[in-house]
Formats: sequence, structure tokens, C-alpha cells
Amino acid sequence: MNKIILSILLAFSCSSLYAQSDELSALLKKAADNNLSLQAARQDLSAAGYEISAANTLEATSIEYSPFFRKGASGVASSELVVSQEFDFPTLYAARGKAGKMQRDALEKEYATTRRDLLLSVNRTYLEIVGLRKSRKILEERAIIADSLLSLFEKRLDNGYATALDVNRIKMEQMDLKSELLQNETDVRNAVENLKSLCGVTSGPFEVKAEGYPYPITAESPESIMSAFIENATEIKAARAALLASGEEVKVARQGWIPKLTAGYRRNTELDEASNGFIVGASIPLFSTGKQVKAAAARRAAAQLNLEDAEIMAQTEVKNNMAEFLQLRESLKLTDMNLINGTLRLLRKSVEAGNMSATDYYIESDKIYQKINSYLSIENRLHQSMATLRKNTL
Repeated sequence: MNKIILSILLAFSCSSLYAQSDELSALLKKAADNNLSLQAARQDLSAAGYEISAANTLEATSIEYSPFFRKGASGVASSELVVSQEFDFPTLYAARGKAGKMQRDALEKEYATTRRDLLLSVNRTYLEIVGLRKSRKILEERAIIADSLLSLFEKRLDNGYATALDVNRIKMEQMDLKSELLQNETDVRNAVENLKSLCGVTSGPFEVKAEGYPYPITAESPESIMSAFIENATEIKAARAALLASGEEVKVARQGWIPKLTAGYRRNTELDEASNGFIVGASIPLFSTGKQVKAAAARRAAAQLNLEDAEIMAQTEVKNNMAEFLQLRESLKLTDMNLINGTLRLLRKSVEAGNMSATDYYIESDKIYQKINSYLSIENRLHQSMATLRKNTL
């Protein structure tokens, strides 16, 4: 009996013993490589890059051929062939090229946010599975104790040292534990399936051990954690890149007054005679440039506001998460596991010695197990909170 009690105590007092992080690292890599939504985002990023490059290339070459017919002439009397190419001033291509590079950088940072959010979901789901399996271990050990007590009290009932009420109370405990174990099994299965989907695994075996938390609770100062969170916040990086890109777009728009140039070749034929010439021209945007500059400036102002909003939101998020983290960590420290362990041992000894009925034992032990479950819940929430604070390092 003492071995059973000891195994229970070890099960919920081993928060300082953590599993290797290799499994979680492998799952994060699998998700980054195989998640279908992330693959779609990568394709969208690639397509956007091609579109940006295409917007800074030469216009299509124009080829026109015009045959003319004349009464009394057999076949084509005369014709005209025009081949022309329109292009911008070279400085405009350079400006658009720089703006396009910054636009691609902003899109890549937006993709980084999508990727980070996916990996955070993987991390949190993994931690959820760890918490469920820790709870299951407690339930299994409680079931073993219930089986042992049932055997003990059935013998006492036969000898007249226990009542049917005691035996029935233990049987009801067994019923409740079986129900909780089934629910726990369902919750674990659902979480594993969710993790499988996040990792992009569509077929074949998928096993997740997740028997312990992959990382210990950090001992870093709150200030350093918050500073790293802000420094690595992908939303801020994306907003800052978008602001730089919008600034380059303003520069491009201001060069919109530069005329477009046209160069080409023309050939005219009439009967047996032909003449060749060149085409040189320009189109001057007199009316649209001002509005394009205003539109680009408005987009830049919006980008500046988006950056400020991203910074405020990140500051608020990290402050709230840090407050929760510190509160949970303090709550975990306040839980006196030695007192809980000692009380469980005393209760068990008392019921085994016949000094306590099964009904009284379960009334008291249920209160203690509620504290144990609360401890496990706080522990899991603490790790979830730490994962959120560390999300920008994924």
C-alpha cells in the first residue's frame, strides 16, 4: 500500500523533472514543413513576389501591321509595319526595384507571423496533452487504491467490521473514476488528432509521448522576458517593414511626373517601294501624378498608425501575459505539497487501521485530490503562459 501512495506522490510532485525537448522540436519542424495552411501561405508569398517583380518590367512590345488595298491594284497595294516599345525612365525602375524589395520583405515578415502562430498552436497543444496525461496518471493510481480498498472492506464486511455503505461508497468511487478516465482518454485522443492535423500528417502512424513538460519554468527576470518579447515580436517587425515599403512607394509616386518614353521601328511599303523609319515619343502624365502621390502618402500614414498600434498591442499582450505568469508561478509556490502528501498518508493509514470509515475517507481525500487537480491545472497554465511569452522565439 505504501508503494502505491508513494507512486501517487511522485506523480504530482515531479514538476521539476522534465522530459527532453527533442519530441516537441521534431513536432515543430514537422508542422513548419508539412502544415497545409502554411504551405498555402508560402505559395501566396511566392506569387506576391512574382507579381512585384512583374510590375517593374518592360511593357509588352507592340507590333502592328496594316495592309492597304486599292481599286485597280492586285493584292496589297501598300502596307505599314510598326514595332514599338514603351518604357519608363531608368531611375523609375531603380526606385520601383527598391520599393519592391521592401514590399517582399514586409510580406515575408507577415508570413513569419503566420508561421509563429502555427508553431505556438503546436506547442500549446503538446502542453495540453502533457497536462492531460499527468491527470490521467493520478486517476489511474486512485483507481488502484479504490480496488485495494474495495477488497479490504469487502473482507471487513464479511467479518462484520464494515458496513454496506462503506462498500457502496468505494464502488461509486470506482464508477466515477472509470468515467473520468474515459473522458480523459477522449480528451487526449482529440488533442493528439488536433496535433496531427497541425503537423500536416494525413496518413500513417502518429505517436506523441508527451509525458513531461519539455522545458523548466524560466528563472529569467520579467524585464528580460518582456524585452525579448517586444524585440522579437513579428507583428511589429512586419508593421515596421510595411512602413518602410510605403515610404519607398511615396518616392516612386513622386517620380510619376517623369514621361514614359517610346521607341520603335516603322516600315511603309507601296507597290515596289519601301521606306524605313524610327519612332520616338513620350507620354506625359499631367493629371494623375498628384493624386497618386496623395494616395501613397495616405498609405504611408496608415502604415505608421499600424506600426504604433502593433507596438501598443504587443506591449499590452506581454504585460497581461507576464502578470498572469507571475500570478500562476506564485500560486504554484504557495501550494504546500509536503502538507498534501503527509495528509494523504495519514488518511490512508487511518482507513487501513480501521479508525476511519470509507465514507469519511473519501469525503476528506476528495478535498485533497481537488487541491492536487488544482495544482496540476495551475502547472499546465503556467507552462502555457510561458509558451506564449516565448512565442516570438519559435
